Amino acid sequence: MRRQFEVNVFGTVATLQAALPHMRRRRRGRSMTRAARSIDDYDALFTPIREARQKASGNQVGNPAKAGEAVVHITSVDQPPAHLVLGSDALRLVTAARMAVDEDIRAWETLPRTTDFAEGAQL
Repeated sequence: MRRQFEVNVFGTVATLQAALPHMRRRRRGRSMTRAARSIDDYDALFTPIREARQKASGNQVGNPAKAGEAVVHITSVDQPPAHLVLGSDALRLVTAARMAVDEDIRAWETLPRTTDFAEGAQL
């Protein structure tokens, strides 16, 4: 666990520390660092998910090279998206999930309002 922490946490920090001086000199830059994580307690849950992903690898709808080009592209725009969905399959899944959340909020919108203090301040 110590080795994993050193790689995932300190490795990420070291990478950012190495890149930041260059970003500061240029007065711009973006970090897209993502550390891999694995926790033994979750292996029973995530092993089938990992196996399904590995099985699908190479058979996906999306083109990884095009996805890479899209990621590189957004690093050069003035206002990159805070949330980037790549691939028609991902777009379909995210859109459906967001619609489900919106429907739940609309269906239950009166209940959250009942939990405010009567004299509660509005933001």
